[in-house]
Amino acid sequence: MTSHIKGEPELKYIQSDKNPQVKQWKKLLTRKERDKSGMFLVEGFHLVEEALTKKEDVEEIILSEKTELPHGLDYGSIPVAVVTDEISKQLADTETTQGIFAVCRQPKNPETNGKTFLLIDSVQDLVTLER
Repeated sequence: MTSHIKGEPELKYIQSDKNPQVKQWKKLLTRKERDKSGMFLVEGFHLVEEALTKKEDVEEIILSEKTELPHGLDYGSIPVAVVTDEISKQLADTETTQGIFAVCRQPKNPETNGKTFLLIDSVQDLVTLER
């Protein structure tokens, strides 16, 4: 079932965790699948908003049925899937999910131009790193 409101992104409703799309999203929680597919999942309002600054890298937005789609963001033609709260919890990497995710493409061979980068994975408290 889909719904479309003028000026809003088209919404696709998914209620079963047996849906092939849901199964693919769950696979993205593993490094093996992220490396194989070239895709990854981001979670939370801030990270989704940040991902949308490069819309060409965002494949899809996933939204819990209990979460409102943030207004004021440009979603372009990015599809939005609305899922049950249970599916949202299965996709979550945090204990209390904000109920919003984005499926993104990994950048191809980013240019570093001699810059130094720090890659951080699975860190909950960035303030600790600043010390």
